[in-house]
Amino acid sequence: MLRRPRSSSAASPVPGSSSFPAGLSAAIPWPRGSARGGEGAVAAVRVSDTLKEASVEDPSLVARTLPRDGLWRAQTPQGFPREVLERAHAAAPGANAATDDAALVERLGVPVRLVPDSPRNLKVTTAEDLALAELLAGRGE
Repeated sequence: MLRRPRSSSAASPVPGSSSFPAGLSAAIPWPRGSARGGEGAVAAVRVSDTLKEASVEDPSLVARTLPRDGLWRAQTPQGFPREVLERAHAAAPGANAATDDAALVERLGVPVRLVPDSPRNLKVTTAEDLALAELLAGRGE
């Protein structure tokens, strides 16, 4: 679930989804600069996995393999101009209208930049994510 931006005098909020980066993100310095420039920005990692789309009729059946060229995994942090983020949340059709703030901002037609980041910047959203983060933290990675 997404967090609605809080009112404050801050010019450039750096929210994410309800997840939080597990590692120190190489992308941390950029969100505020992008937000002040009127655009959004998202830490991201190029997709390296082979992606399969399931059949609508039978979810256990592969319908096709998707090309991964141009696909990225969005991470946190994400940064947006405060006014844009507030408008995006206000225009959202419901609490589960998107999986992250960037998707809401994209719907407004505001550019959102991809900022290459490390795959070690894990989004901790599920119990499995937390277990992986704890494993890596325990190994000093």
